[in-house]
Amino acid sequence: QAISQFILEKYGDERIPFTAGFELTANCNYRCIHCYASPNREKEKLSNYQIKRILDTLVEHGTIEIFFTGGECLTRRDFKDIYIYAKKKGLLVTILTNASLITEEMAHLFLEYPVEEISLTMYGYTKETYEAITRSEGSFEKFHQALDIIKKYQLPCQFKVIGMKQNIHECYEMIQYGHSLGFPVTYSFDIRPMVNLDSSPLELRVTPEEAFWFDQNDPERYAFWKEVAKNIHRPKDEIDQRIEDNYLYPCMMGKNFVFINCEGKMQGCVKHSLEQYDLLYGNFEEGWAYLGEIRDRKASPQFVCNHCDASDYCEQCTVNHQLEHGEAEKPVDFYCHVGHLRKEMIDQMRMEMNLE
Repeated sequence: QAISQFILEKYGDERIPFTAGFELTANCNYRCIHCYASPNREKEKLSNYQIKRILDTLVEHGTIEIFFTGGECLTRRDFKDIYIYAKKKGLLVTILTNASLITEEMAHLFLEYPVEEISLTMYGYTKETYEAITRSEGSFEKFHQALDIIKKYQLPCQFKVIGMKQNIHECYEMIQYGHSLGFPVTYSFDIRPMVNLDSSPLELRVTPEEAFWFDQNDPERYAFWKEVAKNIHRPKDEIDQRIEDNYLYPCMMGKNFVFINCEGKMQGCVKHSLEQYDLLYGNFEEGWAYLGEIRDRKASPQFVCNHCDASDYCEQCTVNHQLEHGEAEKPVDFYCHVGHLRKEMIDQMRMEMNLE
Protein backbone atom coordinates (compact mmCIF):
# COMPACT_ATOMS: atom_id res chain seq x y z
CA GLN A 1 0.00 0.00 0.00
CA ALA A 2 2.85 2.39 0.83
CA ILE A 3 4.42 1.84 -2.61
CA SER A 4 1.20 2.42 -4.53
CA GLN A 5 0.34 5.46 -2.39
CA PHE A 6 3.80 6.93 -3.02
CA ILE A 7 3.41 6.50 -6.79
CA LEU A 8 -0.07 8.02 -6.79
CA GLU A 9 1.10 11.01 -4.78
CA LYS A 10 4.14 11.56 -7.00
CA TYR A 11 2.67 10.72 -10.42
CA GLY A 12 -1.09 10.79 -9.86
CA ASP A 13 -1.51 13.96 -11.93
CA GLU A 14 -0.73 11.88 -15.00
CA ARG A 15 -3.42 9.76 -16.61
CA ILE A 16 -1.92 6.30 -16.07
CA PRO A 17 -3.79 3.13 -14.95
CA PHE A 18 -1.75 2.49 -11.82
CA THR A 19 -4.60 0.39 -10.42
CA ALA A 20 -6.72 -2.19 -12.22
CA GLY A 21 -9.59 -4.51 -11.44
CA PHE A 22 -9.89 -7.81 -13.30
CA GLU A 23 -13.04 -9.94 -13.38
CA LEU A 24 -11.36 -13.29 -13.98
CA THR A 25 -14.65 -15.12 -14.35
CA ALA A 26 -18.38 -14.61 -14.12
CA ASN A 27 -18.78 -18.05 -12.56
CA CYS A 28 -19.77 -18.22 -8.91
CA ASN A 29 -20.60 -21.02 -6.50
CA TYR A 30 -23.23 -18.83 -4.80
CA ARG A 31 -26.45 -17.30 -6.10
CA CYS A 32 -26.60 -14.14 -4.01
CA ILE A 33 -29.92 -12.34 -4.14
CA HIS A 34 -28.32 -8.90 -4.62
CA CYS A 35 -25.72 -9.85 -7.25
CA TYR A 36 -25.37 -7.41 -10.16
CA ALA A 37 -24.18 -10.13 -12.57
CA SER A 38 -26.71 -11.07 -15.24
CA PRO A 39 -28.02 -14.66 -15.29
CA ASN A 40 -26.54 -17.23 -17.68
CA ARG A 41 -22.93 -16.07 -17.33
CA GLU A 42 -21.64 -19.54 -16.40
CA LYS A 43 -19.49 -20.12 -19.46
CA GLU A 44 -15.80 -19.24 -19.04
CA LYS A 45 -15.06 -16.26 -21.30
CA LEU A 46 -11.30 -15.67 -21.10
CA SER A 47 -8.63 -18.31 -21.58
CA ASN A 48 -5.53 -18.57 -19.42
CA TYR A 49 -3.48 -17.26 -22.34
CA GLN A 50 -5.77 -14.24 -22.87
CA ILE A 51 -5.67 -13.32 -19.18
CA LYS A 52 -1.86 -13.44 -19.10
CA ARG A 53 -1.58 -11.28 -22.22
CA ILE A 54 -3.93 -8.72 -20.64
CA LEU A 55 -1.80 -8.74 -17.48
CA ASP A 56 1.27 -8.16 -19.64
CA THR A 57 -0.45 -5.23 -21.30
CA LEU A 58 -1.53 -3.67 -18.00
CA VAL A 59 2.00 -3.86 -16.59
CA GLU A 60 3.40 -2.35 -19.80
CA HIS A 61 1.06 0.61 -19.36
CA GLY A 62 1.91 1.34 -15.73
CA THR A 63 -0.32 -0.87 -13.57
CA ILE A 64 1.29 -1.64 -10.22
CA GLU A 65 -1.63 -3.02 -8.23
CA ILE A 66 -4.62 -5.12 -9.23
CA PHE A 67 -7.59 -6.81 -7.63
CA PHE A 68 -8.98 -10.10 -8.89
CA THR A 69 -12.73 -10.50 -8.66
CA GLY A 70 -15.63 -12.39 -10.23
CA GLY A 71 -18.10 -14.00 -9.97
CA GLU A 72 -15.93 -15.87 -7.55
CA CYS A 73 -12.38 -15.64 -8.88
CA LEU A 74 -11.23 -18.68 -6.89
CA THR A 75 -13.56 -20.95 -8.91
CA ARG A 76 -11.10 -20.84 -11.82
CA ARG A 77 -9.14 -24.08 -11.90
CA ASP A 78 -6.12 -22.14 -13.10
CA PHE A 79 -6.40 -19.42 -10.44
CA LYS A 80 -3.10 -20.45 -8.78
CA ASP A 81 -1.25 -20.22 -12.11
CA ILE A 82 -2.77 -16.80 -12.90
CA TYR A 83 -2.02 -15.49 -9.41
CA ILE A 84 1.63 -16.59 -9.52
CA TYR A 85 1.99 -15.09 -12.99
CA ALA A 86 0.68 -11.73 -11.75
CA LYS A 87 3.00 -11.78 -8.74
CA LYS A 88 6.02 -12.60 -10.90
CA LYS A 89 5.10 -9.59 -13.07
CA GLY A 90 5.61 -7.49 -9.92
CA LEU A 91 1.94 -6.71 -9.30
CA LEU A 92 0.49 -6.05 -5.86
CA VAL A 93 -2.52 -8.37 -5.83
CA THR A 94 -5.74 -8.14 -3.78
CA ILE A 95 -8.31 -10.93 -3.88
CA LEU A 96 -12.05 -10.19 -3.64
CA THR A 97 -13.77 -13.38 -2.54
CA ASN A 98 -16.76 -14.88 -0.73
CA ALA A 99 -14.17 -16.96 1.21
CA SER A 100 -15.79 -20.32 0.44
CA LEU A 101 -12.75 -21.71 -1.39
CA ILE A 102 -9.97 -20.51 0.90
CA THR A 103 -8.05 -23.61 2.00
CA GLU A 104 -4.80 -24.38 3.77
CA GLU A 105 -3.22 -24.88 0.34
CA MET A 106 -4.48 -21.44 -0.75
CA ALA A 107 -3.05 -19.90 2.42
CA HIS A 108 0.36 -21.36 1.65
CA LEU A 109 0.14 -19.85 -1.84
CA PHE A 110 -0.60 -16.42 -0.36
CA LEU A 111 2.36 -16.78 2.00
CA GLU A 112 4.82 -17.94 -0.64
CA TYR A 113 3.69 -15.18 -3.02
CA PRO A 114 2.46 -12.55 -0.56
CA VAL A 115 -1.07 -11.31 -1.16
CA GLU A 116 -1.66 -7.61 -0.65
CA GLU A 117 -5.07 -8.20 0.92
CA ILE A 118 -7.92 -10.69 0.99
CA SER A 119 -11.20 -8.80 0.84
CA LEU A 120 -13.96 -10.96 2.34
CA THR A 121 -17.65 -10.24 2.00
CA MET A 122 -19.77 -11.19 5.00
CA TYR A 123 -23.47 -11.50 4.20
CA GLY A 124 -25.02 -12.07 7.62
CA TYR A 125 -24.14 -12.45 11.27
CA THR A 126 -26.36 -15.50 11.72
CA LYS A 127 -26.49 -18.65 9.61
CA GLU A 128 -30.13 -18.04 8.72
CA THR A 129 -29.50 -14.56 7.32
CA TYR A 130 -26.20 -15.47 5.67
CA GLU A 131 -27.59 -18.41 3.71
CA ALA A 132 -30.82 -16.62 2.84
CA ILE A 133 -28.65 -14.12 0.93
CA THR A 134 -26.14 -16.53 -0.64
CA ARG A 135 -28.82 -19.16 -1.35
CA SER A 136 -26.14 -21.75 -0.68
CA GLU A 137 -26.37 -24.28 2.13
CA GLY A 138 -23.15 -24.50 4.13
CA SER A 139 -21.88 -21.07 3.06
CA PHE A 140 -21.97 -19.69 6.62
CA GLU A 141 -19.78 -22.53 7.92
CA LYS A 142 -17.36 -22.14 4.98
CA PHE A 143 -16.96 -18.44 5.76
CA HIS A 144 -15.94 -19.15 9.34
CA GLN A 145 -13.63 -21.97 8.30
CA ALA A 146 -11.90 -19.52 5.97
CA LEU A 147 -11.60 -16.99 8.82
CA ASP A 148 -9.89 -19.64 10.96
CA ILE A 149 -7.34 -20.24 8.19
CA ILE A 150 -6.76 -16.51 7.64
CA LYS A 151 -6.21 -15.95 11.36
CA LYS A 152 -3.98 -19.03 11.66
CA TYR A 153 -1.62 -17.77 8.94
CA GLN A 154 -2.08 -14.08 9.77
CA LEU A 155 -3.01 -13.21 6.21
CA PRO A 156 -3.88 -9.53 5.54
CA CYS A 157 -7.65 -9.29 5.43
CA GLN A 158 -10.41 -6.72 5.00
CA PHE A 159 -14.05 -7.22 5.94
CA LYS A 160 -16.75 -6.01 3.55
CA VAL A 161 -20.43 -5.74 4.45
CA ILE A 162 -23.16 -4.89 1.95
CA GLY A 163 -26.31 -3.76 3.70
CA MET A 164 -29.75 -4.67 2.39
CA LYS A 165 -33.24 -5.33 3.74
CA GLN A 166 -32.43 -8.97 4.49
CA ASN A 167 -29.43 -8.23 6.75
CA ILE A 168 -29.85 -4.63 7.96
CA HIS A 169 -30.75 -5.93 11.43
CA GLU A 170 -27.36 -7.67 11.63
CA CYS A 171 -25.10 -5.15 9.86
CA TYR A 172 -23.84 -3.48 13.02
CA GLU A 173 -22.99 -6.86 14.55
CA MET A 174 -21.03 -7.82 11.42
CA ILE A 175 -19.12 -4.54 11.50
CA GLN A 176 -18.27 -4.99 15.18
CA TYR A 177 -17.29 -8.61 14.56
CA GLY A 178 -14.82 -7.57 11.85
CA HIS A 179 -13.30 -4.97 14.18
CA SER A 180 -13.04 -7.53 16.99
CA LEU A 181 -10.85 -9.66 14.71
CA GLY A 182 -8.58 -6.69 14.06
CA PHE A 183 -9.58 -6.33 10.40
CA PRO A 184 -10.33 -3.06 8.63
CA VAL A 185 -14.04 -2.96 7.82
CA THR A 186 -15.82 -1.28 4.93
CA TYR A 187 -19.56 -1.28 4.45
CA SER A 188 -22.05 0.28 2.12
CA PHE A 189 -25.66 0.12 1.02
CA ASP A 190 -24.80 0.28 -2.67
CA ILE A 191 -27.39 -2.00 -4.25
CA ARG A 192 -27.56 -1.51 -8.00
CA PRO A 193 -29.22 -3.00 -11.10
CA MET A 194 -27.71 -5.99 -12.87
CA VAL A 195 -25.32 -5.39 -15.77
CA ASN A 196 -28.20 -6.22 -18.15
CA LEU A 197 -30.14 -3.36 -16.42
CA ASP A 198 -32.57 -5.72 -14.67
CA SER A 199 -33.66 -3.55 -11.72
CA SER A 200 -34.90 -6.36 -9.46
CA PRO A 201 -31.96 -6.05 -6.97
CA LEU A 202 -33.20 -2.53 -6.12
CA GLU A 203 -36.08 -4.14 -4.22
CA LEU A 204 -33.50 -5.12 -1.60
CA ARG A 205 -32.31 -1.55 -0.91
CA VAL A 206 -32.75 -0.22 2.63
CA THR A 207 -34.36 3.14 3.31
CA PRO A 208 -32.18 6.28 3.40
CA GLU A 209 -32.96 6.63 7.11
CA GLU A 210 -31.71 3.09 7.80
CA ALA A 211 -28.47 3.77 5.94
CA PHE A 212 -28.02 7.13 7.70
CA TRP A 213 -28.45 5.48 11.12
CA PHE A 214 -24.90 4.12 10.76
CA ASP A 215 -23.49 7.60 10.14
CA GLN A 216 -24.89 8.61 13.52
CA ASN A 217 -24.31 5.44 15.53
CA ASP A 218 -21.14 3.81 14.24
CA PRO A 219 -18.38 5.54 16.30
CA GLU A 220 -15.81 5.22 13.52
CA ARG A 221 -18.09 6.67 10.87
CA TYR A 222 -19.43 9.39 13.17
CA ALA A 223 -15.83 10.43 13.96
CA PHE A 224 -15.12 10.60 10.24
CA TRP A 225 -18.01 13.00 9.64
CA LYS A 226 -16.96 15.08 12.63
CA GLU A 227 -13.52 15.54 11.01
CA VAL A 228 -15.27 16.51 7.77
CA ALA A 229 -17.25 19.14 9.71
CA LYS A 230 -14.05 20.58 11.17
CA ASN A 231 -12.32 20.75 7.79
CA ILE A 232 -15.20 21.72 5.56
CA HIS A 233 -13.21 24.61 4.05
CA ARG A 234 -10.30 22.41 2.93
CA PRO A 235 -8.40 23.33 -0.26
CA LYS A 236 -9.98 22.16 -3.51
CA ASP A 237 -8.95 18.77 -4.80
CA GLU A 238 -9.21 17.44 -8.34
CA ILE A 239 -12.80 16.23 -7.90
CA ASP A 240 -13.88 19.63 -6.56
CA GLN A 241 -12.31 21.27 -9.59
CA ARG A 242 -14.01 18.86 -11.99
CA ILE A 243 -17.37 19.61 -10.37
CA GLU A 244 -16.72 23.34 -10.74
CA ASP A 245 -15.77 22.77 -14.39
CA ASN A 246 -19.06 20.86 -14.84
CA TYR A 247 -17.73 17.49 -15.98
CA LEU A 248 -20.33 14.75 -16.37
CA TYR A 249 -17.99 12.37 -14.52
CA PRO A 250 -16.31 14.46 -11.81
CA CYS A 251 -14.97 11.28 -10.17
CA MET A 252 -11.62 9.60 -10.87
CA MET A 253 -13.13 7.17 -13.39
CA GLY A 254 -10.65 6.37 -16.16
CA LYS A 255 -7.89 8.45 -14.54
CA ASN A 256 -5.63 6.09 -12.61
CA PHE A 257 -7.91 3.04 -12.77
CA VAL A 258 -9.16 0.60 -15.39
CA PHE A 259 -11.46 -2.40 -15.05
CA ILE A 260 -11.34 -5.48 -17.29
CA ASN A 261 -14.48 -7.61 -17.31
CA CYS A 262 -14.79 -11.36 -17.84
CA GLU A 263 -15.07 -10.91 -21.61
CA GLY A 264 -11.89 -8.85 -21.93
CA LYS A 265 -13.68 -5.51 -22.20
CA MET A 266 -12.23 -2.33 -20.68
CA GLN A 267 -14.34 -0.04 -18.48
CA GLY A 268 -13.53 3.22 -16.74
CA CYS A 269 -14.78 1.83 -13.42
CA VAL A 270 -16.32 -1.35 -12.03
CA LYS A 271 -19.88 -0.10 -12.55
CA HIS A 272 -19.54 1.47 -15.99
CA SER A 273 -20.61 -1.57 -18.03
CA LEU A 274 -22.67 0.53 -20.47
CA GLU A 275 -19.64 1.81 -22.40
CA GLN A 276 -16.82 -0.63 -23.02
CA TYR A 277 -13.89 -1.19 -25.31
CA ASP A 278 -13.18 -4.74 -26.49
CA LEU A 279 -9.54 -5.34 -25.68
CA LEU A 280 -9.49 -8.72 -27.41
CA TYR A 281 -10.16 -7.12 -30.80
CA GLY A 282 -8.29 -3.86 -30.30
CA ASN A 283 -5.34 -2.45 -28.42
CA PHE A 284 -4.94 -0.90 -25.00
CA GLU A 285 -3.86 2.53 -26.25
CA GLU A 286 -7.03 2.89 -28.30
CA GLY A 287 -9.19 1.65 -25.42
CA TRP A 288 -7.53 3.96 -22.91
CA ALA A 289 -8.08 6.90 -25.28
CA TYR A 290 -11.75 5.89 -25.62
CA LEU A 291 -12.18 5.89 -21.83
CA GLY A 292 -10.45 9.28 -21.76
CA GLU A 293 -13.06 10.67 -24.17
CA ILE A 294 -15.81 9.49 -21.83
CA ARG A 295 -14.00 11.05 -18.88
CA ASP A 296 -13.76 14.39 -20.71
CA ARG A 297 -17.50 14.75 -21.34
CA LYS A 298 -19.11 17.89 -19.98
CA ALA A 299 -22.54 17.97 -18.37
CA SER A 300 -25.34 20.30 -19.32
CA PRO A 301 -25.67 23.52 -17.26
CA GLN A 302 -28.74 21.94 -15.64
CA PHE A 303 -26.86 18.95 -14.15
CA VAL A 304 -28.09 19.28 -10.56
CA CYS A 305 -25.38 17.17 -8.90
CA ASN A 306 -22.67 19.66 -9.85
CA HIS A 307 -24.64 22.46 -8.17
CA CYS A 308 -25.89 20.62 -5.08
CA ASP A 309 -24.75 21.75 -1.62
CA ALA A 310 -24.92 18.15 -0.37
CA SER A 311 -22.83 16.64 -3.16
CA ASP A 312 -19.79 16.23 -0.89
CA TYR A 313 -21.76 13.96 1.42
CA CYS A 314 -23.61 11.59 -0.88
CA GLU A 315 -22.39 8.53 -2.79
CA GLN A 316 -24.12 9.55 -5.96
CA CYS A 317 -22.33 8.88 -9.22
CA THR A 318 -23.22 9.43 -12.85
CA VAL A 319 -23.01 5.71 -13.58
CA ASN A 320 -25.62 5.06 -10.87
CA HIS A 321 -27.93 7.43 -12.73
CA GLN A 322 -27.38 5.60 -16.01
CA LEU A 323 -27.85 2.13 -14.55
CA GLU A 324 -30.98 3.02 -12.61
CA HIS A 325 -32.69 5.59 -14.83
CA GLY A 326 -31.02 5.29 -18.23
CA GLU A 327 -30.21 9.01 -17.96
CA ALA A 328 -26.78 10.32 -16.99
CA GLU A 329 -28.11 13.50 -15.36
CA LYS A 330 -31.04 12.07 -13.41
CA PRO A 331 -29.95 11.47 -9.79
CA VAL A 332 -30.98 8.47 -7.70
CA ASP A 333 -33.33 9.56 -4.90
CA PHE A 334 -31.79 7.19 -2.34
CA TYR A 335 -28.34 8.81 -2.53
CA CYS A 336 -29.83 12.32 -2.61
CA HIS A 337 -31.78 11.66 0.55
CA VAL A 338 -28.79 10.18 2.41
CA GLY A 339 -26.60 13.08 1.27
CA HIS A 340 -29.01 15.69 2.62
CA LEU A 341 -29.41 13.86 5.93
CA ARG A 342 -25.62 13.90 6.29
CA LYS A 343 -25.46 17.59 5.43
CA GLU A 344 -28.02 18.39 8.14
CA MET A 345 -25.95 16.38 10.63
CA ILE A 346 -22.72 18.14 9.64
CA ASP A 347 -24.38 21.57 9.81
CA GLN A 348 -25.54 20.70 13.33
CA MET A 349 -22.03 19.53 14.28
CA ARG A 350 -20.56 22.82 13.09
CA MET A 351 -23.10 24.81 15.09
CA GLU A 352 -22.23 22.84 18.23
CA MET A 353 -18.50 23.46 17.60
CA ASN A 354 -19.15 27.16 16.93
CA LEU A 355 -17.72 26.88 13.43
CA GLU A 356 -18.92 29.19 10.68
